[in-house]
Amino acid sequence: EVNDNNSTVMLSRYNKIIEEYKDTPLAKKALIKKLQLLYRLKKYEQVLELSKGFDDVNKTIVKNSVLNVVKKSLSNSCNKAIKYYHEYNLSLPNSYDENLYRCAYKVRDFRIASIVCNRYILDSNRKVALKWLINKAKVFEATRKDKELVLIIDDICNLMKKGCYKWRYKQFFAYYRLNNSDKFLQIAS
Repeated sequence: EVNDNNSTVMLSRYNKIIEEYKDTPLAKKALIKKLQLLYRLKKYEQVLELSKGFDDVNKTIVKNSVLNVVKKSLSNSCNKAIKYYHEYNLSLPNSYDENLYRCAYKVRDFRIASIVCNRYILDSNRKVALKWLINKAKVFEATRKDKELVLIIDDICNLMKKGCYKWRYKQFFAYYRLNNSDKFLQIAS
């Protein structure tokens, strides 16, 4: 744990050195120390801002800062989470998949939402597979991929066994948009 008073003093010193000795090895060293201190203070977004365009930064500090910012942002700022996810080509632990899907869907980044769904649609646990098939169907619906939607609805209904009326309704209209009158009439009957 870092002492607040001491850290404020140290940050002030690093800033002074960076300003007074701009573009020198001493300023570079002060910047690295400042980044390390900000990381210990859990000021992850400041670490990311300061480290941009600076090659000598400890890559682990940057990676862990991004992970921390994205993990926190998944619960309260989807735009920020998805922005950093793309910017740093991030890979998150599977425990964050539900929030990542939710955020990606919310900000209409259907590519990420679809990738998350793909991890689970073939899961051996029927409930898990069904949940993610439904999420994938929502992605197809939002992106108007009707050919894919009609196929995935068959999979959903096969897993559900009963109570599939809502999905057959969506399938009917997807076939209608595809001008496949045989199929939508078959569902209607």
